[in-house]
Amino acid sequence: MKLLTRSSIYFSVFFIIILLLSGTGLFYLLRTLVYEEVDEYLVLEKQFIQDRYEEQGLEFLDRIRDSQNIMISDVFSVLPCTTDVLQDTFLVLPHEDELAPFRQLSFAVGTDSTYYFITIRKSLFETEDLVESISIAIGFTILCSFILLVLLNVYGQSILWKPFRELLTTMKFYDFRSEVVFPEVPTKIDEFRDLNTHLTNLTGKLKQEYQLVKRFTEDASHEMQTPVAAIITNLEMSFQETVPEERRRNYIAEAYRSANTLSRLHSALATLTRLENGEFEDNIHIDIPDKVRQILKSMQDLIDAKKIAIETVENASISIWINESIIDLMLRNLLQNAIKHNVPNGSIWISFEKNLLKIENTGKPYTGDPERLFGRFRKAIDSSPSLGLGLSIVQQICHLENFTITYSVEEALHTIILTFPSMK
Repeated sequence: MKLLTRSSIYFSVFFIIILLLSGTGLFYLLRTLVYEEVDEYLVLEKQFIQDRYEEQGLEFLDRIRDSQNIMISDVFSVLPCTTDVLQDTFLVLPHEDELAPFRQLSFAVGTDSTYYFITIRKSLFETEDLVESISIAIGFTILCSFILLVLLNVYGQSILWKPFRELLTTMKFYDFRSEVVFPEVPTKIDEFRDLNTHLTNLTGKLKQEYQLVKRFTEDASHEMQTPVAAIITNLEMSFQETVPEERRRNYIAEAYRSANTLSRLHSALATLTRLENGEFEDNIHIDIPDKVRQILKSMQDLIDAKKIAIETVENASISIWINESIIDLMLRNLLQNAIKHNVPNGSIWISFEKNLLKIENTGKPYTGDPERLFGRFRKAIDSSPSLGLGLSIVQQICHLENFTITYSVEEALHTIILTFPSMK
């Protein structure tokens, strides 16, 4: 059932209940007012009779004895009643063979030895008809108003919920795989505007997630072909019985290296996806010079193997608010590149300035544009065993944390300059 239909049903049910209660209450209110008016008339009539009796005596009673709505009983020597009696009764109307409602007031007048019991009546026939007519008229008016309100409610609700239906239709046919941004539905209702904004943000995130998954799948399927093919080929060769044992071990070693490359490739792509998805949280204060010293200490064996000289100049302290895993990954990639792509007996110069880290290292000359090396699977030398994802991970971290990074090469000197935002 549609929301508009259900809300209209609820509105109709509640309105009918209110209509019945208010109609019943109105009927009894009118009836009470009529009774009060009649009772007041009877009391005034009684007062009039008592006053005239005191003035004119029995002569007045004789004149009103034949009145249609006044009944005078015989003479009593004892007061027939001490209080007035006000009650309803039914009498047959003259010339009509039907009972009609009356309101009557009974009281006694007279002296200490002579009393007359008088009953005066007032017909309620006309007033009952009047109450019923008024009630029917009011009921008909309320019923017409109810029907009009229902129609206006349905029409008004259809206009009110029109932006919502348009949003549902847009959501139903929207394809987040397309390049089209989720369209904005014009409306003056704040809640629908908020819903439109949230849907736009949600579809934007879905589009981003889809692009990340798509890119990850494309990169993984493309880059995994070579190591997977190498693993299969080397294992097939190692299974041949005619292959010498020494060559068999070489085939297995090559398959192991390809499997290791495949594992590192998956880990690097997963890290990139997590970075692009903003999954790293729990930031803490990190001292950059201290973190660089820790990473260099963990790479001491690699530094000693290539006999690289490292010189560190700390002109200023650098402390940033960041996730420790992210900054460790970024600095480790930069320092590892400076070591791996260095020459034997080369040098690395690391300087810390205010909000700036500079890493310079000797290496092989590079004639291309160093900035292109920040792309995925970009290598300075195509035959290098490197995955070509290190600088791409670094650039993604810089984008995530609003760092600025530049890479330049002058002959055999490679320079990375990393600028951090100022701490507030």
